[in-house]
Amino acid sequence: MKSIVEWFLNLLFFVILALLASGCKEDSNPVDADVSIQTTKHISPKDGGTLELTISNGDRIILTIPKYALLEPKSITLQLLKNIEANPFSDNLINTIRILPDGLKLRHSAQLKITFSNMISDTSRIILYNLKAADFAIPLYKSELTDYSITSEIYHFSDYGGAQPSNQEIIDQSNKINTGSVTDLMDWQSFAELVKGMLEYAELLQATGEDQLADQLLESLEQKIIQQVNAFLDIPIPEDPCGYYQQALFKYAELAQLLTSDTQLIRRVEDRLIEIRNRCFIRGELEYDHNMLFNTGGGTIHRTIKGSVPFIVNTYNEPYGEITGSGTVDWSGVEESVCTGTETVVGNIALRGEMEVDNIGYPWLNFEMYEYWSGSITVVCPNGTSVIPFNPPASTAAARFLLEDGYTVVQPSPVGSGQFKWILHISFQP
Repeated sequence: MKSIVEWFLNLLFFVILALLASGCKEDSNPVDADVSIQTTKHISPKDGGTLELTISNGDRIILTIPKYALLEPKSITLQLLKNIEANPFSDNLINTIRILPDGLKLRHSAQLKITFSNMISDTSRIILYNLKAADFAIPLYKSELTDYSITSEIYHFSDYGGAQPSNQEIIDQSNKINTGSVTDLMDWQSFAELVKGMLEYAELLQATGEDQLADQLLESLEQKIIQQVNAFLDIPIPEDPCGYYQQALFKYAELAQLLTSDTQLIRRVEDRLIEIRNRCFIRGELEYDHNMLFNTGGGTIHRTIKGSVPFIVNTYNEPYGEITGSGTVDWSGVEESVCTGTETVVGNIALRGEMEVDNIGYPWLNFEMYEYWSGSITVVCPNGTSVIPFNPPASTAAARFLLEDGYTVVQPSPVGSGQFKWILHISFQP
């Protein structure tokens, strides 16, 4: 019998990392006749980026595209239209937001945030929505809601808006979404949006006292997931399953595991995950992004440690889930006092650890970092310059990461101010 750790090695939520690097730059872009304001940036998968618009009334629109959400570098445009496009809601909060290229799908979700200059009077029913048609909109999953802002997830670029739907509009739209479907089985993004939209409408129905309608919508949602996942599992496995197919499988597995109680479906998903896992393996990089500032000896030291260390997670044989890796990072520091000292140090990093599964079923990577430092300090004083060896003592660190691309762990610096920051990057390969 396979251990739970071995089984859940498969239940990951990642992407094939497209390692195409190009910087972010602001582009000039003519404004269309129906556009009020807009901005355009060239975004690379490796770096991600943020676009922002400020409206004349003080409201702001912020689009954050995380690292590796894009498959290839793209020019992304964020627009605020001059009007509110026809939609099913009577109380709209903002003109229509358009994100281009239209229809572009993301490898994992971006964040669309609106901050309001005035306090939101009633946060219980405020939504951001994807406008599908003049009589149909899908509410976006809310990742954060305050009295002055709302942040939601988006999986593709399209037209979006914000509204406070009435009770009847909530009922009408929940009935309409209940008839929705996604025919392209590889389009997990649209299906995830549909599922989360149904969950949002169920929550709105409950908030307005329509508990029976909410329960009916949730029952229908479970059946949609069962039908969609079974249909996906019926299609032939591609010759190379380690890319887009694998990601779609992971997303469908997540929905089946969390939102259905169909044991036959879950077993079928489990078998497919094991089959695909045996044809792919996990590689990744642990990125260091440390930043520290502290006082010593009458001066100040500003120190950074940056770089990425590659690692492999063993998924082929015992011990399943073992993590091994090694690489180097760069330590740079500047001490300002009577003299100026510039630290140049190389860190040789050895990674060890293991993958485990929590009691909910999510996979985690437990890292131990063994760090060995060697370098020098260039000291510049009024009476001359000298270079002296600088070999800080070996150090260790530990951090736990959800097995999700871009997951970040931050720890406070033990001395002075600043932080130790690690970012997890994941890749699958055949």
